[in-house]
Amino acid sequence: MSKKWIKGLCISGLVLATVSGVIPANQLLNTSDVAIVQAQEQQLLKWTQASEITTLDSAKSYDTVAYTALRQLGEGLLRTATDGSIQPAGAVELPEISEDGLTYTFKLREDAKWSNGEPVTAKDYVYAWRRAVNPEVGSANAFLFTVVKNAAEIADGKAAVEDLGVEAVSDYELKVTLKEPKANFVNYVAHVNYYPQNQAAVEAAGDAYGTSSDAFLGNGPFTVENWNATALEWTYTKNPEYYGADKIQVDQIHIDVVKDPNTAVELFEAGEIDAAAISGPLLAEFKDSENLVSFPGLSHSYIEMGISSSKPLQNENLRKALSYVIDRQTLTKNILSGGAEAVKGLVPQNVVFNTVTGKDYVEDQQDYGVFDVEKAKEHWEKAKEELGTDTVELELLVTDSETTKMIGEFIQGLVESNLEGFKLSLRPLPAKNRFAEMMSFDFDIAVGGWSASLGDADEYLVNFLTNAEHNHAQFFDKDFDALVKEANSPEAVANPARRYELLHEAENYLLDRRVLIPLIQNNTTLLVSDRIDNIEANPNGSGVDFTTLTFK
Repeated sequence: MSKKWIKGLCISGLVLATVSGVIPANQLLNTSDVAIVQAQEQQLLKWTQASEITTLDSAKSYDTVAYTALRQLGEGLLRTATDGSIQPAGAVELPEISEDGLTYTFKLREDAKWSNGEPVTAKDYVYAWRRAVNPEVGSANAFLFTVVKNAAEIADGKAAVEDLGVEAVSDYELKVTLKEPKANFVNYVAHVNYYPQNQAAVEAAGDAYGTSSDAFLGNGPFTVENWNATALEWTYTKNPEYYGADKIQVDQIHIDVVKDPNTAVELFEAGEIDAAAISGPLLAEFKDSENLVSFPGLSHSYIEMGISSSKPLQNENLRKALSYVIDRQTLTKNILSGGAEAVKGLVPQNVVFNTVTGKDYVEDQQDYGVFDVEKAKEHWEKAKEELGTDTVELELLVTDSETTKMIGEFIQGLVESNLEGFKLSLRPLPAKNRFAEMMSFDFDIAVGGWSASLGDADEYLVNFLTNAEHNHAQFFDKDFDALVKEANSPEAVANPARRYELLHEAENYLLDRRVLIPLIQNNTTLLVSDRIDNIEANPNGSGVDFTTLTFK
């Protein structure tokens, strides 16, 4: 089996399996029987994942579960290849960029089609991008378009969506104008939120678009059947209209939601699936297995706090007590059995590199992931005095996958055994519900995080700006805002060394105040069947790349 270590697959419980049926040769009687055999020899996969899909509306998608699905069902102008490079997808080639860095011109493939056979044109991108920035649509990731001219003004209601800096020059030529030069804009264009949308399909479905397979139209390598927002099983089928369909070995994928890794392993060992995502004690059990395949991740699972909604968490000493009491080394090595790495800052490793020296950004980070029970107790005592109480009761939100619940229980145990009077209750929720609670800005603590896709530390920092869509803490600080603004100024962009310093300064500003608490960088490890020859992961936490999966 070809084992590739690919950046970016975060914990999502991805599991694969192949099944094929063959009629014995002595039962072949005529050409119709041959046709039956050929049909049964189609490469069928069974795949499990730990969470339900939240949405298939690319304009509204916001999490790795949705991104994983949409990368099977859709495609943008560009894609991030499994080696991390940016490659043409719906475009014929990489864009032509003007000398001032403000204008990007894309030539579209003329053989790209929607799954209903209609051509994908430049107008589909214009429509999708305008819809994504339209305040009435309420996209959680509209901020990803603020690099495009007038996007911020549209979000603030100061400009019409038609003023967005994107133009269909012709059916197969798209021109994009930025508000200022952005060296990594191609990374943005490769993001799921930049996918095209078919206007007729969206308008026909109305508010229901992206909530079921009947209310969705894609242009990617697969189509989806029998899915809705609460479905626990559905099917992907190779899209015959996809221009690269002939190069894809996988014909169909049946997906089941399996939240318990132990159950997935049982299914794998019984031969009912051909791969099982494993973590925790299971990693130790199967560490020497020849079927083990691992993908290092680019996602950072960190602790988010509802600072605006929880009075106790407005106390900085309480937040520091919580940070110091967490033993990340024991969590990663013993509880998760090497399925994750401890993180010391906001930005995880292998995501951002110093463009001057080539060093990993984390090499210059301060360590905010220190485990020190005495310091935790010291800050806890200060917090109690400042809060005027001897007890604090808070709730920790986690997704209802077994791995995340295990992380929550570990944190709960450390808090309650070391900080007398600090009670931490655990509330597991489906991923969609947990995210909704966080987006309500009315919660105590949650295991949240972010998965890298843009290759810039700014991608993590902007979530804590005053007007950020994902500022779950509702942390409002003009000095932090000013630091991030300066780091993205034309002057800083023109001076990479200075910008690098400003990014670290902004990160330290957040972490000195423990606006978030660093936790772990997830890896994904799979037990994979011998019948699979090559399996690779899409970067940025968006799952296995089924277009490159091959069989022996």
